Amino acid sequence: MEIQGMVPDPITHLHILKACATSKDIIYGRLLHYNIMRLGYDATPHVGNALVDMYCKCESLADARCAFQYMAKPPLEAWNALIGGYALVGQAEEAFELFNKMKASKLEPGKVTYLSVLKACAALAAAEQGRAIHDLVQQKGLESDLFVASSLVDMHAKCGNLREAQTLFDKISIRSVVTWNTLIAGYALHGQAEEALRVVCQMESENICLNHVSFVGLLSACCHAGCLAEGCYFFSIMIEIYCLLALMDHYCNIIDMFGRAGLLEEAVFVIKGMPFEPNTVVWKALLGACRVCSDLSLAKHATRSLNQQDRGMFVLLSNIYAAGDIWAEDVEA
Repeated sequence: MEIQGMVPDPITHLHILKACATSKDIIYGRLLHYNIMRLGYDATPHVGNALVDMYCKCESLADARCAFQYMAKPPLEAWNALIGGYALVGQAEEAFELFNKMKASKLEPGKVTYLSVLKACAALAAAEQGRAIHDLVQQKGLESDLFVASSLVDMHAKCGNLREAQTLFDKISIRSVVTWNTLIAGYALHGQAEEALRVVCQMESENICLNHVSFVGLLSACCHAGCLAEGCYFFSIMIEIYCLLALMDHYCNIIDMFGRAGLLEEAVFVIKGMPFEPNTVVWKALLGACRVCSDLSLAKHATRSLNQQDRGMFVLLSNIYAAGDIWAEDVEA
């Protein structure tokens, strides 16, 4: 287009920025940003929004913040994009900080804003802040919105307020499988296997089909509660009755269950039978069990496998085995 002497207008740049955001092509996105600045389009609100969104989707929050701050008066869409970007990459405190600045600027938060901030509350298990956001959601009349309600369930569950999470869940008239899985995961996180199973039974009674995520939550609940037999049973019916392929998260929970029960041979047997290479989470679960059972030989094997995948884990491993000098020497061997 430029070769033919035509100058792309802001609309053209908006479409290309959207493509960069979708494909997460930050290199081309930065080149495009330079071209936008050269043409003087970066002060345009719509282009500024698109730049912030593109950088957030590419998880380059420093660039997103710069594009945001360049705007004289960032509109709601830009605030939402940046708050959502921080929540997406787990920088919950930055999301809170920006949300407070947004309120101080007298800009009224919308549904998208609250969804991002609730995600940040859930990530930090910030119960007090989550309760304050919940109150604001109620004042705005958004509590009945399906997406907001599901986010509230998730936030309260991760903050440990399971009674409130259950109450909100019961109020939702049309529940998606995501909402069901959110409640199961909440009970799982706090080791309440019986409650997680109750939700699964209710799910089946309402003809809601369990999926991979449902079983991750159920197996996690069994793992945290030390219910090995039940966990093995659910792992079996997931494959044989629900015809779902076991994924890495399912195997991680089973291996962790065996490890917590001190059944290292069984844990290793599962690892060897996995249809894919074990990841860091698998080896870390096995390492924890090795320490409890004082199995130094197996710990050395797991350590070598883990270090090959992630050299940055050596410091963590040294801390894990700092219980005695023999452990530290073995890790370094």
